[in-house]
Amino acid sequence: MKKGRNRPCWKLGEYVYQVFRGIKNPGRDVVLCIALTMKLDLKEARYLRRVGHMACLDARNRRDSMVMFGIVQGTSVAEVNDILYEFGEDCL
Repeated sequence: MKKGRNRPCWKLGEYVYQVFRGIKNPGRDVVLCIALTMKLDLKEARYLRRVGHMACLDARNRRDSMVMFGIVQGTSVAEVNDILYEFGEDCL
């Protein structure tokens, strides 16, 4: 289990708030989790990644295409992680 996965929910909200204020620099997977949690569409998720100075999701990349599928379908982070795990990819 990764460090910090057992944080209380208010701590996670505080982290996301710090990300949006520019205090914290999130990793690629954190930005994807935020996009999934906020139920952003694909265009909004791409914008969020661009603002975070990260590469866009690439449909040719197997893992990215699974995440894109989750974003388009409006699934939760847990459901996307289940899909990724089922196909042997790293979870978010």
